[in-house]
Amino acid sequence: MNVQNSSRLRPYIIILTTIVLFRFLTLATPDLVDTTEGRYATTAQIMLEKGDWVTPWIIYKGVEEPYLGKPPLHFWLMKFSYMTFGVENFAARLPGVFSFIAITATVFYLLTNLFGRRAAMVGALVFSTSTLAFFLAGAVLLDVTLTVGITLAIAGFALADRSRVHGYLCFAGLGLGILVKGPVAVIFAGMALGPWVVLRRWLTGTWPAQMRALPWVSGGALTLAIALPWYIFAEIKNPGFLKYFIWNENLGRFFAKEYGDRFGSGHQQPRGTAWLMFIPSVIPWSIVLVASMIESYRSFSIKGFINRLKKDEWLLFGFLWAISCPLLLMGARQYTATYLMSSIPGFAFLMAVLWKSSLENDTKGSFPSPRITRIMLAILGLICVIAPIVLKALFEIHEVAFLSTVAFGIILVALAIFKRPSGDSLQAFGSIALATACVYALLFPCADIQVSKNRSTREVIKLAERLVEGVPQGEFKVGFGYNLPFSASFYSRILSTPQRKITVSQVNAENLKNPSEHVIIVRGKSEATLVALDPSKQKLGQLDKWNVYKGAPLPPQ
Repeated sequence: MNVQNSSRLRPYIIILTTIVLFRFLTLATPDLVDTTEGRYATTAQIMLEKGDWVTPWIIYKGVEEPYLGKPPLHFWLMKFSYMTFGVENFAARLPGVFSFIAITATVFYLLTNLFGRRAAMVGALVFSTSTLAFFLAGAVLLDVTLTVGITLAIAGFALADRSRVHGYLCFAGLGLGILVKGPVAVIFAGMALGPWVVLRRWLTGTWPAQMRALPWVSGGALTLAIALPWYIFAEIKNPGFLKYFIWNENLGRFFAKEYGDRFGSGHQQPRGTAWLMFIPSVIPWSIVLVASMIESYRSFSIKGFINRLKKDEWLLFGFLWAISCPLLLMGARQYTATYLMSSIPGFAFLMAVLWKSSLENDTKGSFPSPRITRIMLAILGLICVIAPIVLKALFEIHEVAFLSTVAFGIILVALAIFKRPSGDSLQAFGSIALATACVYALLFPCADIQVSKNRSTREVIKLAERLVEGVPQGEFKVGFGYNLPFSASFYSRILSTPQRKITVSQVNAENLKNPSEHVIIVRGKSEATLVALDPSKQKLGQLDKWNVYKGAPLPPQ
């Protein structure tokens, strides 16, 4: 890229850097949310304590046991993060940000090779500020790391006819994906690539060049070399692992209503829900796309779009990649919105292709148009004004966060009304992306107190320690009624000191009357059950839905 082009892209490089910086700055808040964040953070924490690189571990229903539900790659990354930065919220969430950066870079690289760096910048901006991608980037979840492998595989396939290295990149991506979440990585990548290959064969009469260029034998060997050793060691160390993992954790959720998930309960969705989930997952860009279609309704037709898909192989590629996850999940019974993550790079690719197409056909106007850009900035500004006001009316909120968010929202609405956007469509993407990232970063501290108090356990454990007089120096036992939150295991280790070890356990109905724990914490409706079992129980305090009761008498000091 020449100096002039580099200079023209510099503002957007700064915007991308700012987006990533915002994600780094919001990693520590709020506290880890149960159940998923707490579960995965504790898994890596126990692996670190045990020095175990083969078996992930979990504290399930109060009992520590091998976690046979997930491969270890993401836990390895978290373990390295703990070793470098210590066991805390920031370190637990850090691998997600690096995975986020890796996906953004892969999307940029793919689009640069196909369409140039300006189109690549559109794709990078769209991906990095799509709601699901930005939020999962700072969450303790496997889906972002899984998406790294899938995106590498798809990008490597798309460029396989240009270099043999790209073909190996495809198979390496599959190997990494299998090490994050199992064979489902191949299924997700295949759902994006398979229909494209079949349709191109049908439309042109020949197999795509990428299929002929892939190093199938040596590439397949590379995939196995990356993924297979751990599966062998895991089966040797935990006999029966493969039988459980392949069916229950990968295939069963797609074909069976009750597939025997050993480590949790699935989220059953009505068929077709994934399509509805996908729209908010890529906000604000789904609104931009729909608004642009409405704006050009006179020239837009389904038949015309299908003809464009037939003629433009990369438009078809992006479209099929974008819809691959919702299409695949039509047959699934158990999933959450996070499963849609691997389609978001495809949506970003599709938006970049549409942007390039709009430049090549000036008669259709810029994409997005100045009018839509102003509308989007106004909507983002209104969100910044309305959301914190609603949160403040319902929950406790940081005053500085509240005032800062509302002030930014007012400024953004004013800019949308009084400042006329440039006709440069890349600048429009940059403006919307920067405003979106600012909105995300401001809303995090607004929700911090409520989420940390209600959806996590650090604060209630600290409250219990303050409420109980004469806490023993040796060990402070905290019992959670009926269900032990995963985050309680994580934070009990963090809050322990050399003078006082905090231990947590699950207290069930049979031992609620005479617990060995010094304090009992019950949540919501469970409080009524506890009181019914033992009306003499002394309530010490309350934190949102958490209720703290006195347990066993403390030993004399």
